[in-house]
Amino acid sequence: MKVPFQNLRALYRELKDDLDSAYFRVMEHGNFILGEEVKLFEKEFANYCGSKYCVGVASGLDALTLALESQGFKTGDEVIVPANTYIATWIAISRAGLVPVPVEARKGTFQMDHEKIGDAITERTRAIMPVHLYFQTPDMDPILELGRESGVKVISDAAQAHGVRYKDRIVGSLCEIECFSFFPTKNLGALGDGGAITTNSSETYEKLLMLRNYGTKRKYVSEIIGYNSRLDELQAAFLRVKMSRLEMWNRKRRELADLYAMELEDSGLEIPRPQPYALPNWHIYPVMSDQRDKIQSKLNKADVESIVHYPIPPYLQGAYKQEHFTRYDFPISTEIANNILSLPMHPYMGKEQVEYVSEVIRS
Repeated sequence: MKVPFQNLRALYRELKDDLDSAYFRVMEHGNFILGEEVKLFEKEFANYCGSKYCVGVASGLDALTLALESQGFKTGDEVIVPANTYIATWIAISRAGLVPVPVEARKGTFQMDHEKIGDAITERTRAIMPVHLYFQTPDMDPILELGRESGVKVISDAAQAHGVRYKDRIVGSLCEIECFSFFPTKNLGALGDGGAITTNSSETYEKLLMLRNYGTKRKYVSEIIGYNSRLDELQAAFLRVKMSRLEMWNRKRRELADLYAMELEDSGLEIPRPQPYALPNWHIYPVMSDQRDKIQSKLNKADVESIVHYPIPPYLQGAYKQEHFTRYDFPISTEIANNILSLPMHPYMGKEQVEYVSEVIRS
């Protein structure tokens, strides 16, 4: 049995009529940049997230970068960031002229350890950037409280968190600013690149509108140095189609995760455990094993696709070699990188596929 990690072809087959209709609608009105589809998507996504404002941008990386730049931080200011995350979180901080200050992961959750953030705060700290990673959030209330007490912003990387809830509050309205990616493999993915920023601050909203479009409020009049980072009109139309299915797809992912947990309970793997505060979206289903490479090889031979998220943590990447971090500086994050394996997870999987993947692993 072949089990793909994702199945975007099945998604297109299900949504073909609606996606094709969205395409022809955009082609007919002929407005391809910051038109009505973007405006409507921004309004609908803000409403979904319980946020006042949404600004569509070109990618998740741009969402993080523009969010940081909108706050007027100075070159060399520090941003606290998870040691265990995709490198885009770190790159955005560096692109904005700021310094990433890593904090270790919390064992068993994959998330930033909120109890270690306080020790990382200095007089140069301007923001904390938690990442809602893999399927749930960090414990956000202590992080938000620490931000208030310290006078620093909390700006989240929500690239993997479409529809995740923390204590019945949905990601997109937890922090002062939250940044999303619509990369095609996300729970809510475009048919190309895309991103968005949600906020309740009218000042931040106005600044972001300028930053994404050459620093302009009026055409050809740049008040600040900005970017060309606009959510594409066609992608916004596709996202509007897919957003109506997001909650249904996330429910299916939770059903699959429950089945994985039952099938793999006595397999010898360390299986993911959602925290009591979380309603997961199961963007990925990560397991842990010191036999990771052997298991992945066995899965590959059995026609089961799996991915390592992520094999090299940011602090060990060549892009940050000047920081002289070692694998011993963040032992939990290093252990995650060495042992983690993401199993197939998407709403077009069947029960028999989960059972087959689990059978291969148990064998």
